[in-house]
Amino acid sequence: MRREGRFLLRFLAFALAITAPFALHVDELFAGPLRVATLASAPKAENATSAAISGPARAIEGDLLEIAGKRVRLFGIDAPEIEQSCRVMIFAWGCGEDSQKMLSALIAERTVACTVVTRDVVGLSAALCQTEGVQLNETMVRIGMALASSSEPGTFAAEEAAAAREGVGVWRSTFDKPWEWRAANAK
Repeated sequence: MRREGRFLLRFLAFALAITAPFALHVDELFAGPLRVATLASAPKAENATSAAISGPARAIEGDLLEIAGKRVRLFGIDAPEIEQSCRVMIFAWGCGEDSQKMLSALIAERTVACTVVTRDVVGLSAALCQTEGVQLNETMVRIGMALASSSEPGTFAAEEAAAAREGVGVWRSTFDKPWEWRAANAK
C-alpha cells in the first residue's frame, strides 16, 4: 500500500475514533434512564395561568423551537450557537449544528408539549418542554448538547455536572460557553 493510502486509512480511523462518542441513538433516550416525564421538580411558572403550547415542532437551534408558528426558548439551558464550532484536538466540529440536529432528532414526528415558565431577554416564551415522556431541556443538558443557563443558576446544574464528568457532547471537546461565544462574536 502506498504511503498516501496508509495515511488516509490512519486519518479515517482517527477521525472515527474521535467522532464515535458523539453518535447518539435517539431511540435509546426514549427507553432509557432519561425518560423522566415528571416536571414536579422543575421551576414553577410565574403565575398560575401559565401558557401551554403544544403541537408538532421544528428545532431552530439547540435551545429554540418553533411550535404552531411561535418561537419557544427551552428554559434553563443554553446551547451552542448554530454557527459555533468546538474543538477536538486539532479538528473543529460544528457543535452548534449538531446541537440543533440532536434537538430535531428528539422531536422528530412527535408532539411537543411546553409549559411557559417566563419570558427571555428578547421576549420569547421560555418553557419546559417534553415529548413522549422525555423532558427536552434536561435531556439536552444531560447528553452534553446544551449547558445549564447562566441566567437561571442551579437549573439543570446536576445534569450539566454529570455530562461534564462523563465527557459527553461538547464536554468531550474544547469549547466556548455559548454566552461567551456570543459576546466574542457579536455582530
